[in-house]
Amino acid sequence: MNSIIGFSELLNDSDTSEKDRKDYVTIIQKNCDKLLNFIDNLLDISVIEAGQVQINKSQCKINIILDEIYATFSVIKNRFGKQQIGLSLKKHTDDPNFTIYSDSYRLQQILLNLIGNAVKFTNIGFVEMGYTIQELNNTITFYVKDTGIGIPEDKFELIFARFGQVEQNERNIDGTGLGLAISKNLVELLGGSISVKSKIGEGSTFYVELPLS
Repeated sequence: MNSIIGFSELLNDSDTSEKDRKDYVTIIQKNCDKLLNFIDNLLDISVIEAGQVQINKSQCKINIILDEIYATFSVIKNRFGKQQIGLSLKKHTDDPNFTIYSDSYRLQQILLNLIGNAVKFTNIGFVEMGYTIQELNNTITFYVKDTGIGIPEDKFELIFARFGQVEQNERNIDGTGLGLAISKNLVELLGGSISVKSKIGEGSTFYVELPLS
């Protein structure tokens, strides 16, 4: 909020050049996005902890959902200044009508959180998202893999806690620390589980396992 107010005031300065004005507008827009994201996350975690989350399950066409998310992040990653990062999508089946019974909105919210984090903490390499089907135990596992900075193994539980963040010199910690806590709660409300595998300097892979039917 301080950045938004401060740079808004600078826009009114008659001595500000046109180039500086454009830079200030960009900074204001980025901080507006951060503020909106913080408010959304704060509302979400409040509703979750109050036990008021509504889960509305219906037929979800998984490939269509993932195609939309992929298209969205193909553009958003450039706004993050991550044009150099590769983004890929791997599907277990190419059938556009492949369907599971779940809450489409909440599933997208979970995956958007995971992919957003992956892009945010990856500077070199790629981010890959996709899913696999385990017919023996009737589950589907979504995953988001990156070649980012990684997470220490002893911090795996911390990152899923409210306001839990790993403080590292090279880690961008301007987030709220709520995204993964929200995702964990939503996954469990959908009857699934979330986990992570990671090594410092080599990247991370987050897994979301949900009932297939």
